[in-house]
Amino acid sequence: FFPLITCAIVNYSLQNGVCKESACAFAFYGFLKLSLEGDYTAGKYWAGIVRAIVANQKTKNKSTSSSFQGIGQIVLCIAIEIWFHSPRDISSSLLEYHDSAMKAGEIDCALISLDFAWRFKLLGGANLSIILPSVQDRFQLIAEHSDHNKNKKSLKPYAILDNILLFNLTGKSSIPALCDATDLLAEAELTESDRLSYHVHVYSMMIAFWARDYHAAEKSSRIAMHYPHSKNSEFLVIYHTFFGGLAALQIYRQDGGEERLKEGREMMDKMRKFSQNSVSVFRNKWLLLKAEYLASFQRSDGADDIYKESIQAAQDYGNIHELGLAYELFGNHVAAGGGTSDSKQYYSNAYLCYKQWGASVVAGSLSQKHDVDIKMATGLRTGKRGIEL
Repeated sequence: FFPLITCAIVNYSLQNGVCKESACAFAFYGFLKLSLEGDYTAGKYWAGIVRAIVANQKTKNKSTSSSFQGIGQIVLCIAIEIWFHSPRDISSSLLEYHDSAMKAGEIDCALISLDFAWRFKLLGGANLSIILPSVQDRFQLIAEHSDHNKNKKSLKPYAILDNILLFNLTGKSSIPALCDATDLLAEAELTESDRLSYHVHVYSMMIAFWARDYHAAEKSSRIAMHYPHSKNSEFLVIYHTFFGGLAALQIYRQDGGEERLKEGREMMDKMRKFSQNSVSVFRNKWLLLKAEYLASFQRSDGADDIYKESIQAAQDYGNIHELGLAYELFGNHVAAGGGTSDSKQYYSNAYLCYKQWGASVVAGSLSQKHDVDIKMATGLRTGKRGIEL
């Protein structure tokens, strides 16, 4: 009934006048256009209306938004803007809204914003060493709120997942190991939460991928595909598509299996469609999937150029984590073709990117596997348009 109720509220607002509470319905309507119809143009259109309502209310009375307007702003960020703006920009918007919601006493909306803001930072390539010191305070707020509001959907399991991923990337944690993915799956089954189950499997896929256990990553990715959330227009689908496709193509080159090549191709095509919405967010991901797909053939004509384009795109838009990954996978491709000396430079660049990202575990395992020589790495620095070599 949710789509019907949303459409009814939208129609009522259009017929009787738009108010600040309309923002919530319009945001959900934009999400439905994206999720059910794949209509990104319509999603962007309704997002613009939500922003206009919010801006108009601020101009009128400078007052803090109502809870309905707040939910509209959150949905705008986490369900629509993800297709058009970088995770880091969305995180900044959510943190700004968190502050105003806290002042207004809208605790639920404030904590949802905080939860997603740091998740977007984590997955969007923000410096992990900056994220780490804030984990404990953030988690404590979310945990206390969840414990005191047991009748509401808890944010706590998702915050735990973030911390598990962060620990596997950095080797550090600001909170104790409360549980693992198996415990969270048990909780998802107990609460009948498909959304939590989907998140656990996608996070398990990302953890396995960064550990270079591509078989485990493939297994988690395929389990995640069985959940309805894998078909929705939500932010985690982006990372499921990206890492799931890369894992499938990696294993295809090791073990074969035409279904893996097909899966990689489907993920690549999906990312290409995403890239039509935002070059800065999706282009380097699509190009890396394309390069890996081309490299999966014995005659990998053109793969080298596509790897380099992916590297340039990640560099231009400041995606340091994916820049490191592009260098690493290009190094693998070059090494497979016999270019051992050239591959060392790519591995060294990847190592430097991972270190600057703050992913010490990922950098350390790469160094051990390929005997990285830091002297061979090209210097990296962040510039106005991204990362400069």
